[in-house]
Amino acid sequence: METPEAPLTAARLPLAAALAWAAAFSAFPLPVLGAGPCDGVRATVVLNSDPGKVVHRAGHTRSDLKRIQERHGGKGSKRGWYPLGLTQAELRIDMRLGVRVVPVSANRFCAAPVKVEVTAGFTTFVIYIDRKYRRGGCAYRAILDHEEEHVAVYRDTLRRYAPWIEERLALEVRRLRPVTVGSRERAAERVKKLLMGKLRPLVKKMETAAELANAEIDTVTSYRAIHAKCRKW
Repeated sequence: METPEAPLTAARLPLAAALAWAAAFSAFPLPVLGAGPCDGVRATVVLNSDPGKVVHRAGHTRSDLKRIQERHGGKGSKRGWYPLGLTQAELRIDMRLGVRVVPVSANRFCAAPVKVEVTAGFTTFVIYIDRKYRRGGCAYRAILDHEEEHVAVYRDTLRRYAPWIEERLALEVRRLRPVTVGSRERAAERVKKLLMGKLRPLVKKMETAAELANAEIDTVTSYRAIHAKCRKW
């Protein structure tokens, strides 16, 4: 919350994202002549979402919150205004691949995905509240309600975008041509790299949507409305 009358602010930190992957390999005999060794592979694509859990931390001073805000890349408060509440969110994207790897010659292998399983979700939302405010008090509740709005925005954005990401990724997987390289490991790594390249812009679009939606509730007008709920700050 930010108001000129009282140096108050409640906001969220920039969304952090991490992508990880794991691969499972399966070897198949060379197919009959007339078909490419990796032709006809139909991959299944599944996306699971995780809304994450929420923890509250109310033992930090106003100066602590400002340092946390700056350390994580948040926009600094205007002069004379201080953060009383912050929400930290981390989006984690895990990809597990099932990859068909087929020898096509003595030292050449082709590879194609047979299963792509993605888990997109939040690890833990951390809500920080200035320790000046007593749990259960009016100001504490007002700050917490605002920060929980940010959590709801992140979760709602994930809920809306998860089916779209799954659909788009499945389309990209169907368009993906088999890769041919010099080793099994390199073949799987190449498939992973290609799919990560397709996934990143989809995740980025979701992140942008979440940031825009959060910005709509981080305004001077909304801060004034929250400030008006309580007499003592």
